[in-house]
Amino acid sequence: MLRVGISIDAQSLKDFPSIFGEDIAHIRHLQITGILEVGSNLDELKTDLSSARELCPGLTMSCHAYPGMNLVEETPRVRRAWLDLAKELIVFTNEAGGIFVTFHAGYAIDANSWIRRQKYRESLIPIVQDLIATAKPLGLEIHLENLYPLPRHSDFCYIGDRLSDFNHVFGLIDDPTLKFCYDYGHGNLDEYGIEILRQLADRLGSVHVHDNDQIIDVHAAMGRQGLSTISWQEEIEFLKSMRFSGPFILEGPMEEQLASLDYLQGIGAITVG
Repeated sequence: MLRVGISIDAQSLKDFPSIFGEDIAHIRHLQITGILEVGSNLDELKTDLSSARELCPGLTMSCHAYPGMNLVEETPRVRRAWLDLAKELIVFTNEAGGIFVTFHAGYAIDANSWIRRQKYRESLIPIVQDLIATAKPLGLEIHLENLYPLPRHSDFCYIGDRLSDFNHVFGLIDDPTLKFCYDYGHGNLDEYGIEILRQLADRLGSVHVHDNDQIIDVHAAMGRQGLSTISWQEEIEFLKSMRFSGPFILEGPMEEQLASLDYLQGIGAITVG
């Protein structure tokens, strides 16, 4: 069966039991967002996590870094500040009993030439190695998430919006501490996005699960009527064929995550009751 997880903001964690009610029985993983960047009370957060674990024996936890964190920031001093925050999050995750931290690589400015994009790609390598050096002694993993292409000729582009970016990083860093996080919603905004998963499935550590119309990243529920464009049953079978055992993390507004849980029950991917 799927190891289903949900994504919840740090400030909402205390409401976890009331939000999910009986659906808590299906939840095996918590992805916590909004930790360091909103100044949460970390001791209180650890207490809330302990309460969640009492309700869900065997519950695992990870943290998702601030999505605006730019690990490929061109200005070295600013990039170092982002890296320091990333390391702080890794240390907190370890103290809270987590198992990995998920990062976006970041964004580049005026990177619409191969030379400029390659410069950003190369700048990411020592940053990821530094994150690994922080996480590995603590027994944590680093998960690097795919993004999606921005409009052609935009001043900005995401690093991690295409397969070649990940081939570059994983080709140079062969360390089991570094895993791939495939975001289905992001991949669905590029008709070739699914190839990132297909070709990097052997490095897959976690997946993010939400749906869209292949136009806007709306973070809708799985199988949302009139909007869904992802063949979820086919994708679940693919993950099973790869013997994927990592967390299958639902993302989006809480009502959409609850609807995704209903969808998974409806197709028999999780047991009802």
